[in-house]
Amino acid sequence: GEKIVSIVIPVMRDGKPRYLLNLAQNLSYFDDLLRTVRLPADHLALIMDRNDIVVARSREGEKFAGGKGVNIDGEREGAAITNNLESQRSLVGWATSEVSGWRATASVRHEIIDAPRRQAL
Repeated sequence: GEKIVSIVIPVMRDGKPRYLLNLAQNLSYFDDLLRTVRLPADHLALIMDRNDIVVARSREGEKFAGGKGVNIDGEREGAAITNNLESQRSLVGWATSEVSGWRATASVRHEIIDAPRRQAL
């Protein structure tokens, strides 16, 4: 079957949770959402849930969906050079939603960023 993500949101009344709103969405929706960004071919975008599970990826989303994403050591936002899910050194920037804990990342392989410096040598 098709993979889905379930999002549960508490509905608060007088400071207490009274109801739970449950949304089930096909993971392909999030892949489609990332494709609308139209990143350059050598860039990559990724959405992970609060447990660092891959929800969507701008390239080969179906292959990586449901697997463990990039570990970013608990920082809410930032940038670092690290290995991507394909074990390639990459510059990764990320931001984490304060509400959901979900994280969006954008990355580009380090060799692409470093090419002008290498060419200048």
